[in-house]
Amino acid sequence: GSVGSWIFAIVLLIASVGMFLMLDIAQRFEARIAATAIATVLDTGTRITLDGTSVLVGLGGTRAFTLTLGIACSVVLILVPFLLVAAAMLASGRASVWRAIPAVIVGAAVLLLVNAGRSVLIARLTMDDGLDGFGWAHTVYGSAIVLVGLIVVIVAFIAVMSIGRRGRRRKTQP
Repeated sequence: GSVGSWIFAIVLLIASVGMFLMLDIAQRFEARIAATAIATVLDTGTRITLDGTSVLVGLGGTRAFTLTLGIACSVVLILVPFLLVAAAMLASGRASVWRAIPAVIVGAAVLLLVNAGRSVLIARLTMDDGLDGFGWAHTVYGSAIVLVGLIVVIVAFIAVMSIGRRGRRRKTQP
């Protein structure tokens, strides 16, 4: 890859490590996103707890509970693999910096939205079915949602990075 590609790949690698080192900040940010998404979609009262990483859900209803956004719930777990794939493609010269920058930004935003959707699903099923709903939503449905979201984002990133490359290869071959 070019010098610019290597620099952006290193930035993505540092960002990946940094997210784990700053996990508490990421979780606080995600708690705010989750609280807003849950309140908006489910039309229920929410509030961030004093620790900043938990969301009180269902305030004013019959089934209020707390969702704690631990590392297992963090978008960091799905964002880091995406950033590492992007870094590898950049370092190998398979991705252009000018395509990768907006693709990484859009991919990261989509993964944040996917994880917020997962939080809404967990809140909905917990409100409806208590601990059984939480178990299914968190372990089965939520995991499937974030896994499919990650795969879609990575495949879309690779596809965007590949646009135009096949045509150039065909033109240079005799």
